[in-house]
Amino acid sequence: NVTVSGTGTATVNYYTLSLTAGTGISSVSGAGTYISGTSVSISATASTGYTFSKWTVGSGNTPSSTTTASTTVTVSSKTALTASATAITYTVSYNTNGGSGTFANQTKTYGQTLTLHNTSPTRSGYTFLGWSTSSTATSATYQPNGSYTANSSATLYAVWRLELNEDFADTTTPGLTLTTPVSTTNGVDYQFGVSDGRFRSSTASNGYVCVNCSFSISATISFTTTHAGSLSFSYGVESTAFMYVDYTIKLTGGDINQTILNQSNGSSLSETTITPISLAAGVTYNIELTFAFPRWYSSTYGYIDNLKITY
Repeated sequence: NVTVSGTGTATVNYYTLSLTAGTGISSVSGAGTYISGTSVSISATASTGYTFSKWTVGSGNTPSSTTTASTTVTVSSKTALTASATAITYTVSYNTNGGSGTFANQTKTYGQTLTLHNTSPTRSGYTFLGWSTSSTATSATYQPNGSYTANSSATLYAVWRLELNEDFADTTTPGLTLTTPVSTTNGVDYQFGVSDGRFRSSTASNGYVCVNCSFSISATISFTTTHAGSLSFSYGVESTAFMYVDYTIKLTGGDINQTILNQSNGSSLSETTITPISLAAGVTYNIELTFAFPRWYSSTYGYIDNLKITY
């Protein structure tokens, strides 16, 4: 206190204002000694990764706003204030990207390591490789129960690899689409289908269908690769007698337009395995099959089997 004498006496009171940088605060400003009644501007700067939270009054006067980093306080008594901040948090969500499984969102705190869920999604016909921040990734960045250290929100997408190893035991193979247009001859429908562990053309149930008439059936096997790999399969023609058979097999997709088989006026054909063909990642490929009888038709069929991609 200061007393001034003259024609009268006046007392001036001085008070200290102390400021403390609490959790998540890098600096504070405005502390000092002030004449009672002085309005003082104070401010706090949050550290990287934090947002200002509040001023806490230890003693004395309350700021005009306790939730604003830059504010004022009128000093009329000894005052102690502490500024604090809270760490920024981020949301990590999961997308099974065609698979099955439930994964709750997780919260990542700035500067701290988040442990990811320790379970994996499932998808029939595919192998789970891990998680990535890209929905089209072919390799994983994160693994179940792994560490996430990035100070940012993210959606983690499941990374899958197509495991195509088809023996045509059923018609529900994941990753394969079988398109089989129907061809009708003499009132009977014929088409490719899964039978006897092969993807094969129809045969006549009672001898030949027609003599000196043309007849053909077609099909397409489609699949989309997830990774670069090599395609292989086997093919053949089963016949009980000499036939005039046309059987063509083509592979198309990406930069591939390849005729694998072009048999004309042939008969039975021993099972043959193709030389593996290199496939690119992320491409839809079509195996186009046409089985035709330019003259007559009996219990004969063309087939494809052991369709496989290796990596």
